[in-house]
Amino acid sequence: MKIIKLMAASLLLAGTFMLNACGEKSDSPEPLSELIDFNTVKGRVTRSIYYDYEGNEVRTATDTIYFNYQESINNQTWYGSPTGLLFSKNGPEGLYGYFKPLNEEYLIYKYPASKGERYATKSSQGASFDNESGNPYNTTDYQMLVADTNASFEMTMINGKHNGLMHYIKEKTTQGVSTSISPAEWYILPGKGTLAFIAYYDEDFEKISVYSETIAFL
Repeated sequence: MKIIKLMAASLLLAGTFMLNACGEKSDSPEPLSELIDFNTVKGRVTRSIYYDYEGNEVRTATDTIYFNYQESINNQTWYGSPTGLLFSKNGPEGLYGYFKPLNEEYLIYKYPASKGERYATKSSQGASFDNESGNPYNTTDYQMLVADTNASFEMTMINGKHNGLMHYIKEKTTQGVSTSISPAEWYILPGKGTLAFIAYYDEDFEKISVYSETIAFL
């Protein structure tokens, strides 16, 4: 079960995307015409630490995630990686994701948003070739909370403290088709993207399973 939860947390991490905005945010921000300039934002470098349930470090990973490839899907321009299954674009409510294998569109980050808002999103736990449930990629719906629109975060892997962040939380453990999906939180730096991601074993947000920071934006 511990290994399964670690895998679910890493899949949540793989599904995080970048949010871009301009101007100051408040609890009731004005709508913006652009959230990401995908023509200039090429990607980011992330460093992640994975822990077991007792808090021991299991492994680390440094990954470069690119967003400078574009593709026309259903007469709309989406951005991601040429080999990726998940794409993103700006929309009327924030940053949208498109899961290519299932032709599914959904909201990743709600923006503009007010503190305390909740919205529906989803993630995929990967393909299951012997799955007969009608959900071959094990997609799971869950609720996200807009925890704060002016949060602060102290970096641990590189120097720097950031203020004025969007803070999103997945509050509960969600039972997916093949595994459970961990509680987690995201800190989003306006004008740049996902600054930090933390997944937890427990709903008290005490036992960390994955800690990840963006150590460079491209």
